[in-house]
Amino acid sequence: MKRAEITPEQRDSRAEQALEQVLEERSRLWAELQLHRSQERELDYLRQRLEEVERSTWWRLGAPLRLASKAVRDPVMAVKVLYAYLRRWLAR
Repeated sequence: MKRAEITPEQRDSRAEQALEQVLEERSRLWAELQLHRSQERELDYLRQRLEEVERSTWWRLGAPLRLASKAVRDPVMAVKVLYAYLRRWLAR
């Protein structure tokens, strides 16, 4: 059985369609990569900011108030938090 002959115009048309699909896919992947990089930068910034806040004097001075607030809302959780804090403090 013989394959149907393809004219040069049909071959060019198919090649152009394939190229267009590849370019669209490349553009989509590029945009996805840029979004991912942006989200990674934002996540790095937020992690750094959280570390700064948790190392601050105000955060450390407020720890007893946060623990008291937890104790009022959920005494069992407050005991668990206090236990974890004491374990970290004793491990120093």
